[in-house]
Amino acid sequence: MAFLVVAGNTISVEVDSVTTEFLNVNERLVTALATNTTNQRNIVRRKWNLTTTPMTLTAANTLGAVINDVDLAVYGTLINRISTNTLSCLGEVTNIMVDRHAKEMQAVIEFSLTENGTAGTMTWHDYTAPEPEAYDDGWEAPGATGYKVVAYCFGNPVSVDPTIMTHINYAFGTITGTSVVVATPAHLTTMVGLKATNPTLKCILSVGGWGVDFDGVYDTDAHRTSFAASCATWVSDYDLDGIDIDCEYPSNATEKGYFTLLMQKIKDTLPGGKLVTIATPGGTTVNNIFDLAALEVICDYIMVMNYDFDRTGAAHNANLYDTAWTSYSGHDTMEYYMTIITDPTKLIFGLPIYGMIWDGVGDGVNKTYDQLVAGYLDLGGYAVSWDNTAKASYLWKDAAFKGTYESTDAIDEKSDYVIAHGYGGIMYWDYLQDSAQVLTGRIYSNLRGA
Repeated sequence: MAFLVVAGNTISVEVDSVTTEFLNVNERLVTALATNTTNQRNIVRRKWNLTTTPMTLTAANTLGAVINDVDLAVYGTLINRISTNTLSCLGEVTNIMVDRHAKEMQAVIEFSLTENGTAGTMTWHDYTAPEPEAYDDGWEAPGATGYKVVAYCFGNPVSVDPTIMTHINYAFGTITGTSVVVATPAHLTTMVGLKATNPTLKCILSVGGWGVDFDGVYDTDAHRTSFAASCATWVSDYDLDGIDIDCEYPSNATEKGYFTLLMQKIKDTLPGGKLVTIATPGGTTVNNIFDLAALEVICDYIMVMNYDFDRTGAAHNANLYDTAWTSYSGHDTMEYYMTIITDPTKLIFGLPIYGMIWDGVGDGVNKTYDQLVAGYLDLGGYAVSWDNTAKASYLWKDAAFKGTYESTDAIDEKSDYVIAHGYGGIMYWDYLQDSAQVLTGRIYSNLRGA
């Protein structure tokens, strides 16, 4: 671990034994950040070309203001929540830690780093920064453009808080013939209206869902063309940012090929810059029904539904890791996908905002997180428990396993997992099941640092 100490108008760098092997002065702290998942949530580096004349920074006129924006002294979070008007430079002027949302900057802190805490003098640069060049060493944290937080919304989005997501998928558009049908089009207008609060929000129509038949949509080129045109019409008419396809599921090699052709047709038909995404199941045989290598190229990202692993009451619904009594896990699924997918940022880790109870009444039926909080979590004899091997929460009653659900602990584990493995973000089903934003807010905070 490395941390910064501010004293007067100088900064000292303290580096313990974990990071002292990084002897390159200009890269040491950057490397520490690259291996620390907490810092990756808030910071990403860029390479900038700067030509400015430095001024000496004095504690009286600048340092205090900078400390307010850049929390330099918090152990374990080297530089956290950098403001949109402040950069912090580590090492040479071309190694800069920047806020990942920033486009133009007006200032930079510059100082030198040497072994084991030798102080570096800070200098102040007043300039308008150019756009960043691509970093040329092959490494870039997923946070370079921000982790995606994709919220499915199954119903009216009028109550949605758009500040805790980057993308919202309205569910669902269904299919009649080869046309997309939305039962309540006004919901799309409401969804797009959320951009008044979050202008960068991506608003997407998800088509399909459990039980929706694609057989008459993807089986011929004429059907695919008609369906893609219908998708494009909805995008154009409601100013949407893209289309998500949830096809559950192609059943053989022929349908697998049809689905790939359908997705390519949609991509070719939508206006330029619109998103094309899919949701795919968990498990380790997915490539039997989805051509993942081809879909990686076609789609902007793939959302992996790492849930509904068990509906028998014998195991967890959405465990991150295996136990002796589970058949699937999120980790197994993602590792399997990565034997085919080349870019981990194209994979979005899906998780549920619900659980299931097995106690003789409505067994295996989804319980929203709101329902769990109201009637089950440490209530009615149900004891909240934690499986530290699976990294999953469950309910225990009468000396027996009675339920499985998503918790803040499970979300923390999955958030760290996504960051550590360089995946593109988290998707969840669905926003309306957590009215207090206990889980949904936690996801955003974990990935986006808000």
